Amino acid sequence: MSAEKEEKNSEQDNYEKVEVIREDARENSIVNEQAKIAYLIKEYILGKPLYIKHTIPSVEVSLEPVGKDNQYTLILKRPYTPGAEVSVYLTYKRHMELSCTVLKTEGSEYIVSIKEAIISNKPRAEKRLGVAEHEVFGHHFYISKNKIDFNPMSFSVSNKVLFKDAERTLSPLYPFIKIFDMDPQNDTPEKKIIKKFGKGVFITSLTIDSETEFTEELGTMSAKEALGDNYKSFKTDLVNKGVQSWLIRPILYTNIKGEIFPIGYMLLKSSDKILGLEDYQKLEAEETKIVERIKDSNTIILNNRQIILNISPSGALLEVEDKEFQGYLLQRTDMTFDLLFKYMAGLRFYARIHHIRKKSNGNLLIGLGFHGIVYTGGISGTKSRKMLEESLTHLIKQGASYTS
Repeated sequence: MSAEKEEKNSEQDNYEKVEVIREDARENSIVNEQAKIAYLIKEYILGKPLYIKHTIPSVEVSLEPVGKDNQYTLILKRPYTPGAEVSVYLTYKRHMELSCTVLKTEGSEYIVSIKEAIISNKPRAEKRLGVAEHEVFGHHFYISKNKIDFNPMSFSVSNKVLFKDAERTLSPLYPFIKIFDMDPQNDTPEKKIIKKFGKGVFITSLTIDSETEFTEELGTMSAKEALGDNYKSFKTDLVNKGVQSWLIRPILYTNIKGEIFPIGYMLLKSSDKILGLEDYQKLEAEETKIVERIKDSNTIILNNRQIILNISPSGALLEVEDKEFQGYLLQRTDMTFDLLFKYMAGLRFYARIHHIRKKSNGNLLIGLGFHGIVYTGGISGTKSRKMLEESLTHLIKQGASYTS
Protein backbone atom coordinates (compact mmCIF):
# COMPACT_ATOMS: atom_id res chain seq x y z
CA MET A 1 0.00 0.00 0.00
CA SER A 2 1.42 3.39 -0.99
CA ALA A 3 2.19 6.03 1.67
CA GLU A 4 -0.40 8.32 0.07
CA LYS A 5 -3.11 5.62 0.31
CA GLU A 6 -2.16 4.78 3.93
CA GLU A 7 -2.44 8.48 4.86
CA LYS A 8 -5.86 8.71 3.18
CA ASN A 9 -7.17 5.60 4.98
CA SER A 10 -5.88 6.93 8.32
CA GLU A 11 -7.70 10.22 7.68
CA GLN A 12 -10.91 8.37 6.77
CA ASP A 13 -10.77 6.30 9.99
CA ASN A 14 -10.62 9.49 12.07
CA TYR A 15 -14.37 9.98 12.55
CA GLU A 16 -16.84 9.77 15.38
CA LYS A 17 -20.57 9.62 15.94
CA VAL A 18 -21.84 12.69 17.79
CA GLU A 19 -24.59 12.87 20.39
CA VAL A 20 -27.57 15.03 19.45
CA ILE A 21 -28.37 17.36 22.35
CA ARG A 22 -30.88 19.61 20.62
CA GLU A 23 -32.09 20.07 17.07
CA ASP A 24 -34.66 22.39 15.54
CA ALA A 25 -37.38 20.49 13.77
CA ARG A 26 -37.26 20.88 9.99
CA GLU A 27 -40.40 21.38 7.96
CA ASN A 28 -40.34 18.05 6.11
CA SER A 29 -42.39 15.88 3.84
CA ILE A 30 -42.24 12.16 4.68
CA VAL A 31 -42.51 9.56 1.94
CA ASN A 32 -43.14 5.92 2.96
CA GLU A 33 -44.75 4.47 -0.18
CA GLN A 34 -42.17 2.09 -1.65
CA ALA A 35 -42.90 2.99 -5.27
CA LYS A 36 -42.32 6.70 -4.55
CA ILE A 37 -39.15 5.95 -2.55
CA ALA A 38 -37.79 3.86 -5.45
CA TYR A 39 -38.53 6.76 -7.85
CA LEU A 40 -36.75 9.31 -5.64
CA ILE A 41 -33.71 7.07 -5.30
CA LYS A 42 -33.53 6.40 -9.04
CA GLU A 43 -34.01 10.05 -10.09
CA TYR A 44 -32.10 11.95 -7.43
CA ILE A 45 -29.83 9.71 -5.34
CA LEU A 46 -28.17 6.89 -7.30
CA GLY A 47 -24.65 7.82 -8.35
CA LYS A 48 -24.37 10.64 -5.83
CA PRO A 49 -22.39 10.61 -2.57
CA LEU A 50 -24.47 10.29 0.60
CA TYR A 51 -23.39 10.78 4.21
CA ILE A 52 -24.25 9.06 7.47
CA LYS A 53 -26.13 11.45 9.69
CA HIS A 54 -24.50 12.73 12.91
CA THR A 55 -20.92 11.67 12.11
CA ILE A 56 -17.89 13.99 12.26
CA PRO A 57 -16.39 14.20 9.69
CA SER A 58 -19.40 12.90 7.75
CA VAL A 59 -18.94 9.24 6.76
CA GLU A 60 -19.43 9.01 2.99
CA VAL A 61 -21.42 6.14 1.47
CA SER A 62 -22.86 5.25 -1.90
CA LEU A 63 -26.11 3.44 -2.62
CA GLU A 64 -26.68 0.70 -5.20
CA PRO A 65 -29.78 -1.44 -5.91
CA VAL A 66 -29.47 -5.15 -5.03
CA GLY A 67 -32.09 -6.40 -7.47
CA LYS A 68 -34.80 -7.07 -4.91
CA ASP A 69 -37.65 -4.70 -4.13
CA ASN A 70 -36.65 -2.09 -1.57
CA GLN A 71 -33.22 -3.58 -0.95
CA TYR A 72 -30.03 -1.64 -1.57
CA THR A 73 -26.35 -1.90 -0.82
CA LEU A 74 -24.77 0.84 1.27
CA ILE A 75 -21.08 0.91 0.36
CA LEU A 76 -19.00 2.65 3.04
CA LYS A 77 -15.96 4.71 2.10
CA ARG A 78 -14.40 4.16 5.56
CA PRO A 79 -14.82 1.60 8.36
CA TYR A 80 -18.02 2.19 10.31
CA THR A 81 -20.55 0.06 12.20
CA PRO A 82 -23.95 1.67 11.69
CA GLY A 83 -26.00 -0.67 13.90
CA ALA A 84 -29.52 -1.91 13.13
CA GLU A 85 -30.80 1.50 11.98
CA VAL A 86 -28.96 4.18 10.03
CA SER A 87 -29.93 7.47 8.36
CA VAL A 88 -28.08 8.75 5.32
CA TYR A 89 -28.52 12.13 3.65
CA LEU A 90 -27.57 14.41 0.80
CA THR A 91 -28.41 17.97 -0.10
CA TYR A 92 -29.76 18.16 -3.63
CA LYS A 93 -31.36 21.61 -3.74
CA ARG A 94 -33.27 20.36 -0.69
CA HIS A 95 -32.06 18.28 2.25
CA MET A 96 -33.02 14.60 1.73
CA GLU A 97 -32.69 11.70 4.17
CA LEU A 98 -33.22 7.97 3.88
CA SER A 99 -34.04 5.99 7.04
CA CYS A 100 -32.60 2.51 6.58
CA THR A 101 -32.85 -0.83 8.37
CA VAL A 102 -29.68 -2.96 8.12
CA LEU A 103 -30.56 -6.51 6.97
CA LYS A 104 -27.04 -8.00 6.76
CA THR A 105 -23.40 -7.00 6.40
CA GLU A 106 -20.75 -8.08 3.92
CA GLY A 107 -17.43 -6.42 4.83
CA SER A 108 -17.78 -2.71 4.14
CA GLU A 109 -21.11 -3.28 2.37
CA TYR A 110 -24.47 -3.23 4.16
CA ILE A 111 -27.66 -4.62 2.68
CA VAL A 112 -30.48 -2.31 3.78
CA SER A 113 -34.17 -1.70 3.25
CA ILE A 114 -35.51 1.84 3.14
CA LYS A 115 -38.23 2.61 5.69
CA GLU A 116 -38.94 6.16 4.56
CA ALA A 117 -37.58 9.16 2.73
CA ILE A 118 -37.59 12.58 4.40
CA ILE A 119 -37.45 15.69 2.21
CA SER A 120 -37.08 19.23 3.53
CA ASN A 121 -39.85 21.57 2.41
CA LYS A 122 -37.39 24.47 2.16
CA PRO A 123 -34.29 24.63 -0.04
CA ARG A 124 -31.01 24.97 1.83
CA ALA A 125 -30.02 28.64 1.93
CA GLU A 126 -26.37 28.23 0.90
CA LYS A 127 -23.68 25.61 0.80
CA ARG A 128 -21.21 25.59 3.69
CA LEU A 129 -17.50 26.12 3.16
CA GLY A 130 -15.16 23.92 5.17
CA VAL A 131 -12.40 26.07 6.66
CA ALA A 132 -8.87 25.17 7.68
CA GLU A 133 -7.84 25.20 11.34
CA HIS A 134 -7.00 28.69 12.66
CA GLU A 135 -8.57 30.29 9.57
CA VAL A 136 -11.89 31.52 11.04
CA PHE A 137 -12.91 31.96 14.69
CA GLY A 138 -15.83 33.04 16.79
CA HIS A 139 -14.88 35.63 19.39
CA HIS A 140 -16.35 38.10 21.89
CA PHE A 141 -19.56 36.19 22.53
CA TYR A 142 -22.49 37.89 24.24
CA ILE A 143 -25.15 35.60 25.64
CA SER A 144 -27.93 36.27 28.12
CA LYS A 145 -27.55 34.75 31.59
CA ASN A 146 -31.34 34.51 31.68
CA LYS A 147 -33.25 32.12 29.46
CA ILE A 148 -35.04 35.10 27.90
CA ASP A 149 -32.95 38.16 27.11
CA PHE A 150 -34.34 41.64 27.74
CA ASN A 151 -36.80 42.72 25.09
CA PRO A 152 -39.18 45.68 24.75
CA MET A 153 -41.88 43.71 26.62
CA SER A 154 -39.82 42.39 29.55
CA PHE A 155 -39.39 44.06 32.96
CA SER A 156 -36.84 43.02 35.56
CA VAL A 157 -37.15 43.34 39.33
CA SER A 158 -33.35 43.59 39.57
CA ASN A 159 -33.48 46.73 37.40
CA LYS A 160 -35.62 48.46 40.02
CA VAL A 161 -32.93 47.77 42.63
CA LEU A 162 -30.27 49.32 40.39
CA PHE A 163 -32.52 52.30 39.67
CA LYS A 164 -32.94 52.93 43.43
CA ASP A 165 -29.16 52.75 43.90
CA ALA A 166 -28.70 55.34 41.15
CA GLU A 167 -31.32 57.59 42.78
CA ARG A 168 -29.35 57.50 46.06
CA THR A 169 -26.13 58.35 44.21
CA LEU A 170 -27.72 61.36 42.48
CA SER A 171 -29.92 62.65 45.31
CA PRO A 172 -27.24 64.85 47.04
CA LEU A 173 -27.06 66.90 43.83
CA TYR A 174 -30.67 66.43 42.68
CA PRO A 175 -33.00 65.81 45.66
CA PHE A 176 -36.07 65.29 43.47
CA ILE A 177 -34.57 62.76 40.99
CA LYS A 178 -36.75 59.73 40.29
CA ILE A 179 -35.94 56.73 38.10
CA PHE A 180 -38.80 54.57 36.83
CA ASP A 181 -39.03 51.34 34.85
CA MET A 182 -41.26 50.86 31.81
CA ASP A 183 -43.88 48.71 33.53
CA PRO A 184 -47.11 49.44 31.56
CA GLN A 185 -49.21 49.20 34.72
CA ASN A 186 -47.85 52.55 35.89
CA ASP A 187 -48.64 54.84 32.97
CA THR A 188 -47.63 58.53 33.11
CA PRO A 189 -47.32 61.35 30.54
CA GLU A 190 -43.51 61.07 30.80
CA LYS A 191 -43.59 57.32 30.18
CA LYS A 192 -45.80 57.80 27.13
CA ILE A 193 -43.24 60.22 25.66
CA ILE A 194 -40.32 57.82 26.30
CA LYS A 195 -42.26 54.86 24.91
CA LYS A 196 -43.38 56.73 21.80
CA PHE A 197 -40.21 58.63 20.90
CA GLY A 198 -37.36 57.00 22.87
CA LYS A 199 -35.78 60.43 23.38
CA GLY A 200 -35.24 62.81 26.28
CA VAL A 201 -36.99 66.14 26.75
CA PHE A 202 -35.42 69.07 28.63
CA ILE A 203 -37.14 72.32 29.60
CA THR A 204 -34.37 74.37 31.21
CA SER A 205 -36.61 77.14 32.53
CA LEU A 206 -40.38 76.89 32.86
CA THR A 207 -40.71 80.62 33.65
CA ILE A 208 -39.16 81.84 30.38
CA ASP A 209 -41.23 81.56 27.21
CA SER A 210 -38.24 81.13 24.87
CA GLU A 211 -36.42 78.52 26.97
CA THR A 212 -33.23 76.87 25.72
CA GLU A 213 -33.73 73.14 25.23
CA PHE A 214 -30.28 72.03 23.95
CA THR A 215 -31.96 69.64 21.50
CA GLU A 216 -29.02 69.58 19.07
CA GLU A 217 -26.28 69.26 21.69
CA LEU A 218 -28.07 66.53 23.65
CA GLY A 219 -30.05 64.69 20.99
CA THR A 220 -33.26 65.50 22.84
CA MET A 221 -36.55 66.57 21.31
CA SER A 222 -38.61 69.72 21.72
CA ALA A 223 -41.07 69.73 24.61
CA LYS A 224 -43.70 71.24 22.33
CA GLU A 225 -43.26 68.37 19.88
CA ALA A 226 -43.29 65.74 22.62
CA LEU A 227 -46.32 67.07 24.51
CA GLY A 228 -48.31 68.36 21.54
CA ASP A 229 -51.61 69.99 22.52
CA ASN A 230 -50.91 69.29 26.20
CA TYR A 231 -47.77 71.42 26.24
CA LYS A 232 -49.24 74.63 27.72
CA SER A 233 -51.38 72.94 30.40
CA PHE A 234 -48.51 70.60 31.35
CA LYS A 235 -46.11 73.52 31.71
CA THR A 236 -48.64 75.62 33.69
CA ASP A 237 -49.20 72.75 36.11
CA LEU A 238 -45.46 72.44 36.78
CA VAL A 239 -45.08 76.20 37.33
CA ASN A 240 -47.97 76.19 39.81
CA LYS A 241 -46.13 73.47 41.76
CA GLY A 242 -43.00 75.64 41.98
CA VAL A 243 -40.91 73.67 39.45
CA GLN A 244 -38.21 75.73 37.70
CA SER A 245 -36.68 73.08 35.37
CA TRP A 246 -38.03 69.77 34.13
CA LEU A 247 -36.40 66.94 32.20
CA ILE A 248 -36.85 63.30 31.31
CA ARG A 249 -34.14 61.04 29.95
CA PRO A 250 -34.60 57.45 28.68
CA ILE A 251 -32.40 54.59 29.91
CA LEU A 252 -31.71 52.79 26.64
CA TYR A 253 -30.65 49.14 26.54
CA THR A 254 -29.24 47.18 23.60
CA ASN A 255 -29.90 43.43 23.81
CA ILE A 256 -27.98 40.68 22.04
CA LYS A 257 -30.23 40.98 19.01
CA GLY A 258 -29.09 44.58 18.58
CA GLU A 259 -32.54 45.90 19.51
CA ILE A 260 -32.41 49.29 21.27
CA PHE A 261 -35.30 50.18 23.56
CA PRO A 262 -35.99 52.02 26.83
CA ILE A 263 -35.99 49.94 30.01
CA GLY A 264 -36.65 52.97 32.19
CA TYR A 265 -36.33 56.73 32.42
CA MET A 266 -35.07 59.47 34.68
CA LEU A 267 -37.43 62.24 35.76
CA LEU A 268 -36.10 65.41 37.39
CA LYS A 269 -38.28 68.30 38.57
CA SER A 270 -35.97 70.95 40.00
CA SER A 271 -37.57 73.46 42.37
CA ASP A 272 -34.39 74.93 43.88
CA LYS A 273 -32.42 75.89 40.76
CA ILE A 274 -32.52 76.20 36.97
CA LEU A 275 -30.81 73.23 35.32
CA GLY A 276 -28.33 73.52 32.46
CA LEU A 277 -26.42 71.48 29.93
CA GLU A 278 -23.98 70.06 32.51
CA ASP A 279 -26.83 68.72 34.66
CA TYR A 280 -28.29 66.73 31.77
CA GLN A 281 -24.84 65.38 30.94
CA LYS A 282 -24.36 64.20 34.55
CA LEU A 283 -27.56 62.17 34.23
CA GLU A 284 -26.30 60.84 30.90
CA ALA A 285 -23.11 59.59 32.60
CA GLU A 286 -25.16 57.92 35.34
CA GLU A 287 -27.35 56.23 32.72
CA THR A 288 -24.21 54.71 31.16
CA LYS A 289 -23.21 53.28 34.56
CA ILE A 290 -26.71 51.85 35.11
CA VAL A 291 -26.73 50.09 31.73
CA GLU A 292 -23.22 48.70 32.29
CA ARG A 293 -24.30 47.25 35.66
CA ILE A 294 -27.39 45.70 34.07
CA LYS A 295 -25.32 44.17 31.29
CA ASP A 296 -22.81 42.81 33.82
CA SER A 297 -25.63 41.15 35.76
CA ASN A 298 -27.56 39.93 32.72
CA THR A 299 -24.92 39.01 30.14
CA ILE A 300 -21.98 36.62 30.04
CA ILE A 301 -19.16 37.69 27.73
CA LEU A 302 -16.70 35.07 26.51
CA ASN A 303 -13.52 36.38 24.91
CA ASN A 304 -11.81 33.02 24.30
CA ARG A 305 -11.64 32.20 20.61
CA GLN A 306 -13.76 29.24 19.52
CA ILE A 307 -13.20 27.40 16.23
CA ILE A 308 -15.47 27.80 13.18
CA LEU A 309 -15.59 24.47 11.29
CA ASN A 310 -17.68 25.56 8.32
CA ILE A 311 -19.43 28.74 7.25
CA SER A 312 -21.75 30.28 4.66
CA PRO A 313 -23.38 33.70 4.26
CA SER A 314 -26.35 32.42 6.26
CA GLY A 315 -24.72 30.49 9.12
CA ALA A 316 -21.80 28.60 10.61
CA LEU A 317 -20.82 25.52 12.62
CA LEU A 318 -19.04 26.50 15.82
CA GLU A 319 -17.02 24.19 18.10
CA VAL A 320 -17.14 25.32 21.75
CA GLU A 321 -14.57 24.05 24.29
CA ASP A 322 -15.25 26.46 27.18
CA LYS A 323 -17.23 24.53 29.83
CA GLU A 324 -18.86 27.55 31.49
CA PHE A 325 -20.01 28.86 28.12
CA GLN A 326 -21.37 25.43 27.22
CA GLY A 327 -23.58 25.51 30.31
CA TYR A 328 -25.27 28.70 29.16
CA LEU A 329 -25.58 27.59 25.52
CA LEU A 330 -27.54 24.47 26.44
CA GLN A 331 -30.39 26.65 27.75
CA ARG A 332 -30.32 29.46 25.17
CA THR A 333 -31.60 30.02 21.67
CA ASP A 334 -29.48 32.97 20.50
CA MET A 335 -26.26 34.96 20.91
CA THR A 336 -24.25 37.81 19.44
CA PHE A 337 -20.61 37.29 18.50
CA ASP A 338 -17.77 38.47 16.27
CA LEU A 339 -16.54 36.48 13.29
CA LEU A 340 -12.77 36.73 12.96
CA PHE A 341 -11.10 36.02 9.64
CA LYS A 342 -7.31 36.13 9.37
CA TYR A 343 -5.98 39.68 9.11
CA MET A 344 -9.45 41.24 9.41
CA ALA A 345 -11.37 43.11 12.08
CA GLY A 346 -14.27 41.23 13.67
CA LEU A 347 -17.70 41.26 12.01
CA ARG A 348 -20.55 41.13 14.52
CA PHE A 349 -23.64 39.00 13.94
CA TYR A 350 -26.75 38.06 15.87
CA ALA A 351 -27.26 34.30 15.52
CA ARG A 352 -29.94 31.77 16.40
CA ILE A 353 -28.88 28.35 17.71
CA HIS A 354 -30.46 25.71 15.44
CA HIS A 355 -28.79 22.57 16.76
CA ILE A 356 -26.35 21.41 19.45
CA ARG A 357 -24.34 18.18 19.22
CA LYS A 358 -21.72 16.77 21.55
CA LYS A 359 -18.40 15.20 20.58
CA SER A 360 -16.71 12.42 22.54
CA ASN A 361 -14.16 14.92 23.94
CA GLY A 362 -17.00 16.98 25.47
CA ASN A 363 -16.84 19.84 22.96
CA LEU A 364 -20.16 21.13 21.66
CA LEU A 365 -20.91 21.65 17.97
CA ILE A 366 -23.28 24.59 17.62
CA GLY A 367 -25.20 25.06 14.37
CA LEU A 368 -25.83 28.79 13.97
CA GLY A 369 -28.02 30.75 11.60
CA PHE A 370 -27.29 34.45 11.07
CA HIS A 371 -30.64 36.10 11.72
CA GLY A 372 -29.70 39.70 12.38
CA ILE A 373 -27.25 42.43 11.50
CA VAL A 374 -25.50 44.28 14.29
CA TYR A 375 -23.58 47.55 14.17
CA THR A 376 -19.88 46.90 14.89
CA GLY A 377 -17.46 49.71 15.72
CA GLY A 378 -18.59 51.96 12.91
CA ILE A 379 -19.36 49.10 10.49
CA SER A 380 -23.04 48.76 9.66
CA GLY A 381 -24.73 45.38 9.60
CA THR A 382 -25.24 45.62 5.83
CA LYS A 383 -21.53 46.27 5.32
CA SER A 384 -20.70 43.34 7.63
CA ARG A 385 -22.74 41.07 5.36
CA LYS A 386 -20.87 42.30 2.30
CA MET A 387 -17.49 41.87 4.02
CA LEU A 388 -18.48 38.32 5.04
CA GLU A 389 -19.29 37.41 1.43
CA GLU A 390 -15.99 38.92 0.27
CA SER A 391 -14.11 36.89 2.91
CA LEU A 392 -15.81 33.67 1.78
CA THR A 393 -14.90 34.41 -1.83
CA HIS A 394 -11.29 34.85 -0.70
CA LEU A 395 -11.39 31.47 1.10
CA ILE A 396 -12.60 29.78 -2.09
CA LYS A 397 -9.73 31.36 -4.04
CA GLN A 398 -7.36 30.01 -1.38
CA GLY A 399 -8.66 26.46 -1.97
CA ALA A 400 -11.50 26.06 0.52
CA SER A 401 -14.12 23.55 -0.62
CA TYR A 402 -17.80 23.00 0.15
CA THR A 403 -18.61 20.49 2.86
CA SER A 404 -21.46 18.08 3.44
